[in-house]
Amino acid sequence: MKSKSFRSLFRAVCAAALVLAALPAGAGAPPGQYTIPGDGTVHDTKTGLIWQQTLGDPSGGSSWSAAAGYCSSLTLAGLSWRVPSVKELMTLVDFTVVASGSAASIDAAAFPNTPATGFWSSSPLAGGPSYAWNVSFGSGFSSYYGVVSDAYRVRCVR
Repeated sequence: MKSKSFRSLFRAVCAAALVLAALPAGAGAPPGQYTIPGDGTVHDTKTGLIWQQTLGDPSGGSSWSAAAGYCSSLTLAGLSWRVPSVKELMTLVDFTVVASGSAASIDAAAFPNTPATGFWSSSPLAGGPSYAWNVSFGSGFSSYYGVVSDAYRVRCVR
């Protein structure tokens, strides 16, 4: 049974590697996916989401509840804001960009100075009230290892 699970996982990893290898390096988001109106927001034409362009939260990050408070009090461009779900946040990961040093796996033209670190999502871990999902723009992966009192960054959405 274990070897069958391992083979399935191995095949999935190999298939993902082949797909990523076929992508052009540094291609970024498809042309026209992001529009930047100049009011501190980024409009994603693929998902319809509007994102905070630059980060305004503390440079070291904040707890899960502090991140939610920050987004709910943000008045950027006269809009109301919230912490994105893990699925929404994953739409920003650019798998054609290899994060290195301070460079993050995200479209740097649309989201300048984004650190290659973890960002909070609004998605709690089911059955684990002390944990919430986060997305790393260093690795491009999501994880639930974020204890809600840990310090992660936040990028607000509406």
